[in-house]
Amino acid sequence: MVKESKYLYSKVERILKSWNTNKIESINFYEKKLLEYKINKLLKCINKRKELKITQTQLAESIGATQVTLSRIETGSEIPSLDLLYKIEAYLDRMENEYL
Repeated sequence: MVKESKYLYSKVERILKSWNTNKIESINFYEKKLLEYKINKLLKCINKRKELKITQTQLAESIGATQVTLSRIETGSEIPSLDLLYKIEAYLDRMENEYL
């Protein structure tokens, strides 16, 4: 798990570096904090999804999204809304409770 977390954090660093630096510098303090919050929540969700051995397709079908959308989110091409992140988190929590 530690190795996977390090991989995901380096993945996010690459994503942030690939963004337009001017865009990142132009957002205000609260937007940066929201972005950090989303990234941290997303990393936890990715780790949990993989631990539970749930595919992107299974997750997408369960929350009313597409696999393509989840792929874009996990690769950093798209930043999810808080609503979508909460749906993902809620589904993964339910599955984790069923798994236990």
